[in-house]
Amino acid sequence: MKKKSIIVFLLPFILIVASCIGIMQYDSLNSARNYSYTQQNNTTQIRNEYLQSYTFELDLIRFCYAIDYNNRYDLNVSNEKNLRQLYGSNLSTYLINQMDNFIISANDNLQYEYSFLKYHMLDLTDSSTYSNFGEIPMNASGYVYKITFDEEGAISIETASDINVPIKTAYANLIRSNFQSNYSSSQETIELLKNRVFTFQVEKSADLSSLVSYNSNVYVYKDYSYHMNAVLFSFVVLAILGLCLPLKKLRQFSFYQNIIDIPLEILVIVSLGFLTFSGRYIASNFFYNNPLSVMLYAILAFIFLMDVLVFKYFLQYPPLQYIKERSLTAQVASFVFDNMKQFDLAEKYNLTLFKVVVVNAFVIIILPMWMGVIGLIIYCVLLFIIMINVANRVKNDYQSLLEVTSSIASGKFDKTTNTDLGVFNSYKDSMDTIRDDFKNAVDNEIRSEKMKTELITSVSHDLKTPLTSIVTYADLLKDNHLDDEKKKEYIAVIDRNALRLKNLINDLFEVSKASSGNITLNLMKIDIISLIKQAILEYDHLFEKQGLKLKFTSNQEKSILKLDSQKTYRIFTNLLVNISKYAMENTRVYIDVKDTQDKVEITLKNISKHEIRIEANELLERFVQGDSSRHSEGSGLGLAITKTFTELQGGTCQVSVDGDLFKVTLIFDK
Repeated sequence: MKKKSIIVFLLPFILIVASCIGIMQYDSLNSARNYSYTQQNNTTQIRNEYLQSYTFELDLIRFCYAIDYNNRYDLNVSNEKNLRQLYGSNLSTYLINQMDNFIISANDNLQYEYSFLKYHMLDLTDSSTYSNFGEIPMNASGYVYKITFDEEGAISIETASDINVPIKTAYANLIRSNFQSNYSSSQETIELLKNRVFTFQVEKSADLSSLVSYNSNVYVYKDYSYHMNAVLFSFVVLAILGLCLPLKKLRQFSFYQNIIDIPLEILVIVSLGFLTFSGRYIASNFFYNNPLSVMLYAILAFIFLMDVLVFKYFLQYPPLQYIKERSLTAQVASFVFDNMKQFDLAEKYNLTLFKVVVVNAFVIIILPMWMGVIGLIIYCVLLFIIMINVANRVKNDYQSLLEVTSSIASGKFDKTTNTDLGVFNSYKDSMDTIRDDFKNAVDNEIRSEKMKTELITSVSHDLKTPLTSIVTYADLLKDNHLDDEKKKEYIAVIDRNALRLKNLINDLFEVSKASSGNITLNLMKIDIISLIKQAILEYDHLFEKQGLKLKFTSNQEKSILKLDSQKTYRIFTNLLVNISKYAMENTRVYIDVKDTQDKVEITLKNISKHEIRIEANELLERFVQGDSSRHSEGSGLGLAITKTFTELQGGTCQVSVDGDLFKVTLIFDK
């Protein structure tokens, strides 16, 4: 791998390492600064920041509940069970944990960290008091707070100091977030304090430095806020730099290409899941003294950077196309939609299946509510029995279908499909079609084999006849006593039969080439009417010799078609020669050309001199003659060549016989 390629591959990792180092250095610098800040500020500043903090407001409220609790219950049974008995069965775990931290110990002292706090409680219902110091007057030294819970549970506060404690907001938030029912569906809340007056005192000379380590919200919170800002800023920088990364070069590495190809849903789940799992830990732990936090941040930063690359890749495509190709949801939806389009409720079985699914869904939802789990079990058993019966019926129907196909495969084509095929009844017509097609195919194969045999016989006969004549007269010429007249006669016979043999072989070779497709067409625009007239003029002497009168008609003076002139001329010469050989003497021959908008139809009709005893379509086969006695000198290839040349040029050749009327129709598309 080239050096430049290695650098491109490592670019994302370099960015992540650089961001980790930057945050680590930033955390270290801010930690030192905050430590210096704590050391340099005097006790009054420390006390004032704590006493005005949101944490102190919540502490006062929780102290009120804890003091009231200890006033009414044995100090040694301060557990969750008794708290529930006092404040309701749905006391939140959070509140329990917090109140446990502030429960007064058996020797009437608060926990060590809050030993500076003096308190006094007055029960307005019976004027009883509970205190760790005695009654605290509002004009006492230090900071004094008087918190009152009236008979409705509403809270109010009086202060005899310059400290502002908006305790109503803190109390409302605490009630909303922690006093609500979290344990049952009854939605009960804990019993609110009522008819109580609490007085708290903090001496101005009290040392609150122990709270710096205990209550992280006072000072360390500042460090975490700076740290969190640094983390967020690093992600902004990574997003900007990620958009600048050379995506095209990165995609050349299979590592990055595989990540980009991950479906959108998986990317979202992984990204949000890991963010939820590690986000809070990363935000609340400095990098300079916590390797785990650094590792989690590096993983999260890598996932985020890959998300940025995927977003950049997304911008290069139309949104709908990208979602369609990269979203599992879109692919599943497309699959379902495509299948639903093919699901035709007009079909009997599709409609039945749809009804079964809807009814089954309804039963599964309603039955457990009506009859419980036992009813659902009974339904499942009945459904299983029904499915077994349906499966057996389908199996039997399939066996019937298999028997039908086996009978076709064994050659029983005359047997119709009357068997009830059940769910496969729609295939019954198809089975009949397959049977008929198989029967036709077999019949065609038999006829083809028969024609091959006849072809060999015909070829042998047509080649043998002139060849035998040539050999016979050649032997006669060997007689030295023959006079000149006889020799000339024998030579003429040999010449005539040799020419016949040559034409036969040429025709056979030409029809063989045409049938195999090994022939080249030179297509050009020709006037088909002029071509027919030219062929008629060339063979007019043959018609006069047989006393045939030719009638030519056309609805157009010219008919232009794109054809091969030589092959088309051969078509008409074959047909005219065929007429001159097999038409009854002294009859009429009709040639008609009809030029329509999209095709040209050419019809040739004549009266046959011999009775035609074979099917019209068989006349188009090779070595087949209308004169079954084969007295004529034809090769039997004329009509076969005509048909082949016509079809090669995109036309059709049809032969029909009506008594002695012989008709050939040629159709060419324009």
